[in-house]
Amino acid sequence: MSPVTGSHTFESSASPPRVVIENVHPEIQGGRFPIKRIAGERVVVSADIFADGHDAVAAVLLFRRAGEPSWHEAPMQEEVNDRWLGSFTVLEVGQYEYTLQAWVDHFESWRRGFIKKIEAGQDVAVDAMIGAELVEQAARRAANGDAQKLNEYAATLRLRNTQAPGDFMTTARDENLVRLMTKYCDRSAAAAYGKNLTVEVDR
Repeated sequence: MSPVTGSHTFESSASPPRVVIENVHPEIQGGRFPIKRIAGERVVVSADIFADGHDAVAAVLLFRRAGEPSWHEAPMQEEVNDRWLGSFTVLEVGQYEYTLQAWVDHFESWRRGFIKKIEAGQDVAVDAMIGAELVEQAARRAANGDAQKLNEYAATLRLRNTQAPGDFMTTARDENLVRLMTKYCDRSAAAAYGKNLTVEVDR
């Protein structure tokens, strides 16, 4: 898994998060001691990450050289039974820090349910309006060009009187829409792991 371009600062939500992050590996004695790596090696991090309901979850692995003000991030993927995996590469000798952040992915939760209803032949007019609102919210968080594209997707979902089920399905499965919604997801209620773990990098 390659790191996402760019860096991020982040804050955890003031309200209790719906997502739990636990059993992080590698972590030595609660993070009191650093793990060891050689410059150029990948650091593979896994954790149990789950929500309190059946909604979809998204997670990222945050990392930086010690002393840097901002975090870089790499996406995490669910492997099996709520176990998530991500990685980053330590390029230079010195210390790195890493931690995790996760949140309920409201768009992906909506998208999964929307596709299931279409496949079952159910009326999805109301669901399409809900999806359009989620996409419009992301557009308000997006940069100009991406915002325009997201608003176009939202407008397509709002054409409930002229859209055939197959058209709705095409929109819901559009990879570019999924990419943009991932890029501009709502992290306002994200859960942070609460520890900055350390990597000691040698030659």
